[in-house]
Amino acid sequence: MKFLRKIIIVLFLALCCPEFSFGQDTAVYKQQENFKREIIIGDKRFRVYNNWFSGGGGVAGHTANPYMQVVLAVNINFHIKRQYFRLGGMMSGQDFGLWNNYQLHGGWIPYRKETEKYNLAFVGGIAYSTGYKFIRAPDVYDNNHPYLEWGGYAEVQYIRKIYFDVGIGGAFFVNVNAKNSIIGIRADIFLSSAFKGYVKGREPKPKQF
Repeated sequence: MKFLRKIIIVLFLALCCPEFSFGQDTAVYKQQENFKREIIIGDKRFRVYNNWFSGGGGVAGHTANPYMQVVLAVNINFHIKRQYFRLGGMMSGQDFGLWNNYQLHGGWIPYRKETEKYNLAFVGGIAYSTGYKFIRAPDVYDNNHPYLEWGGYAEVQYIRKIYFDVGIGGAFFVNVNAKNSIIGIRADIFLSSAFKGYVKGREPKPKQF
C-alpha cells in the first residue's frame, strides 16, 4: 500500500505540475507553432511572421548643410523566430545623383503591427555614416577630407496595403552623430515574403489559349 500511495502521489504531482513532466517538449512545440503559423485570406495562405523589403525616396535636413537634401534608401527587414531586425542603407545630396552623405544602418524592430490593411513598424539601431563637409553655396564640399562617424538611427514606418504583401506608405527617420545629423521623411514601397501559396483545392486554373 505504501508503494501504491507513492505512485499515486507522483502521478498527482505530475498532473498538477506538467512543466516538470513534459513542459520542455510542450514549450518547444508552442514556440514553433507560434512563429510558423499562417493566416488565410480568400484562397491564399500568408505567413504571420514574415520578412519584407522597403525602399523609396524623400527629403531631409542636415545639421552640417543649410540646404534640404534629396534622400534615397533601401531596407531589408527580417525576423529570427518572433524578433524583427533591419539592415539598410541611405544616401543623400543636394540634387539627385550629387550625393554628399552615405549611411549604413542596422537595428532592432521592437514593435511591428501588421494587419490586412496596414503595416506599422518602429526601428532603432546604429548607423555608420561617411560624407563631405559643406563649405559654401551652392554645392562646394571638402571632397578631400571625408568624415567617418558612428551614430544612432531611428525610424517609424507606416504602410497602407494594396494587397496583403504589397503596399505603399511613408517613413519618418533620424540619424544622429557628431558630424552630421539628419532628419527627414520618405515615401516607401513595401514588398513582403508573406505569401505561401494557395489553399489546397483552391489553386487557380491555368488559362486556356
